[in-house]
Amino acid sequence: MEFPAVGCRGGSDGTLYYAGTDGLYWSLVAYDSNLAYYLYFSSSNLYVLNGYDRRNGFSVRCVR
Repeated sequence: MEFPAVGCRGGSDGTLYYAGTDGLYWSLVAYDSNLAYYLYFSSSNLYVLNGYDRRNGFSVRCVR
């Protein structure tokens, strides 16, 4: 399964960041009412992190 490095949209103005270099994907599970878990990757890193502001435009990908 592929996860493209689609970047993300900034929550304050919708600017596209990191397209083509980094991938940021939301998890199904929220961290709290304002924050969420997410997957971050680049060519040299892969992390599952918590506590990122849910107003930011990360991608969502259905995985079975």
